[in-house]
Amino acid sequence: MSNITYIWDDVDNYLQYFGGTTGALALAGITAASVYYYVSRPVPEKPLVPLHNQGPILELTPERVVQDSVKIEEIISRIQ
Repeated sequence: MSNITYIWDDVDNYLQYFGGTTGALALAGITAASVYYYVSRPVPEKPLVPLHNQGPILELTPERVVQDSVKIEEIISRIQ
């Protein structure tokens, strides 16, 4: 019973910001909108690829580091 009293006290405190009856209607509207969203939300689809394996893991080699740094330098020089 004290849990319900605690919740009601919180609701009563929030209603003073909205103003009596208007606050109660606003709270009811928010609750109705939340319930409507919960009931009518779309069903999630299965991902096309496994989320834990979306791309191959590339092995890091010294040659690859040099190639990538050259590509980055080329891109930067084009921008400037």
